[in-house]
Amino acid sequence: MARNVAARRAAKAQRRKVIVAEKRQVENQAKSVSGQVRAAQAEPIRHCLVSEARFKTGMGMLVVARGPSPSGVTAGVFLHDTFAVGAKNALLPSFGSRTMS
Repeated sequence: MARNVAARRAAKAQRRKVIVAEKRQVENQAKSVSGQVRAAQAEPIRHCLVSEARFKTGMGMLVVARGPSPSGVTAGVFLHDTFAVGAKNALLPSFGSRTMS
């Protein structure tokens, strides 16, 4: 009987380890940049700004702000090379009441 109890405890501990590992994986994905982008894309677009000189100079900025309210937004900021590569750099800062980290 003692072996049966020990086996059940070991099986329960193994199931718990699997559940905890799955929870950690979900939390880590939400903190990653791709997780932040997925969370932001579900929100409505609040602002979209494009620099006017991007076709004259070949470089420009694009800013897309999304969020549940104007006071709490996540912005996608892109440095755009019109004549060559496309997006050269990108940032994903959060402002206001909405914090992603």
